[in-house]
Amino acid sequence: MAYEGRVHYMSDVTLNYTVSAASISNTPDEACSYAFSYGCTDMMARLARKLSIDNDAIRHHLSLRLRYLLQHTFRLYSKEKRRHTLEASAKWGVRPEGLYSKLLLMVTSNALTWKTALAVRRVVVCLKRRKGVTGA
Repeated sequence: MAYEGRVHYMSDVTLNYTVSAASISNTPDEACSYAFSYGCTDMMARLARKLSIDNDAIRHHLSLRLRYLLQHTFRLYSKEKRRHTLEASAKWGVRPEGLYSKLLLMVTSNALTWKTALAVRRVVVCLKRRKGVTGA
C-alpha cells in the first residue's frame, strides 16, 4: 500500500494483539481465527481508505480475504458471523469474487444446505485423516 499512496502516522489503534498458548495462525479455535482474520482485513481496508488507495489489486485482495472469512463462517455455522461478514463486505466496498465464494454464499443462505454441506465436509475430513494415518 505504501507504493500506492502517501504514508503517514495514524494515531488510531489499528491492531489488537493477545498472546495465547496456540499461535493465531495455527489455532484450533475457529472463532478466534475468524476474529483475527476479520481484524486484519478490516485494518487493511481502513488503511487503504485513510490513505485514499483504491485500485484493483486492493479490491481483489479484500475479496480474497472475504472468501477466507466466509470459509470460517461456514465451518462455524454462524449466521451472525455470516451477516457480519456481508456487512463488512459492503463497508469495504467489495463483493465476493469467484465460484467458490458464490458457492459458500449459496450454501450458507439456507440452514438445510448449510448443515448438509457441513456433514459432508466432516466425512471428507475424517476420510482424509484416516488415509493420512494408514498411509494408503
